[in-house]
Amino acid sequence: MKTFTTARVIVVIAIALFSWLLLGPVMAILLQQMTETIPESFKSQGEYVFIHIPYIFLFLAILLGSRLILKCSLGSFLSGSCGHFRWNLFLKTGLVYILFMAAATPFASKGLYASGVNILQYLLSAIPVLILTPIQTLSEEVLFRILPLRLVTKEKMPGTVIESLPLIIISGILFALPHIGNREVAEAETAILPILCYFLWGAGAMFISIASDGFETAIAMHTANNLFIALFVNYEGSSMPVKALFTAPQAGSVPTLIETVLVFGIISFYLWKTGFYKPLFMPGKGK
Repeated sequence: MKTFTTARVIVVIAIALFSWLLLGPVMAILLQQMTETIPESFKSQGEYVFIHIPYIFLFLAILLGSRLILKCSLGSFLSGSCGHFRWNLFLKTGLVYILFMAAATPFASKGLYASGVNILQYLLSAIPVLILTPIQTLSEEVLFRILPLRLVTKEKMPGTVIESLPLIIISGILFALPHIGNREVAEAETAILPILCYFLWGAGAMFISIASDGFETAIAMHTANNLFIALFVNYEGSSMPVKALFTAPQAGSVPTLIETVLVFGIISFYLWKTGFYKPLFMPGKGK
């Protein structure tokens, strides 16, 4: 029995969108009204939780949808043809991403400065960050990348680079569109730069997912990126209402764009050198 039929995937997408865009926001507003007496020292933690409530509902919709409608485990849903989630690939590529960002961010962010956070408040803020950020990034990967790809290709991944190009471009657009309303875009000196970063993120993540026959690396990169921003280097005008250890000037600059291209290049090189790319995506062998 085929798992990713058109009808089933469309139903899961509809339930996911309903949970993310309507049910989650309504619940967030209701809960926020009920907790207006939160002490000032916990305001940032509370705000971080509230903005992630729609993603909690999206995540629950994905869990239920994969099990009850698609009739597959979440692990097989997130994998390629191997049928199981490759934790070693997820952890290794996430570590490579974090190491690159730690090395590159001081050069890409001129004017980086210590945020002067209270250590106790920082540690308390880290608790919801560590719990909710993976839920948010996994949910976005499923909604903007995995479900659209499954809708088109069903159980199989595209076999060649040429077959993948339309999906790569569409993924970039799908990932950029909902982020256009972010503060990073509104407060950037040139709005096209952060939008282009989002597009490259979506397109690059789709390419890597197809080439490596699974979504582990894209999920790892997305999770590592958001954890790095929330815990280590946030920036002025950020959509994340938390204080990291350091603060950088506004995102969406040319150095940020270069940093985005470089990190995808490094991750892609790592996947190629470690043999995770499918043969037709190896340099000199693709069509």
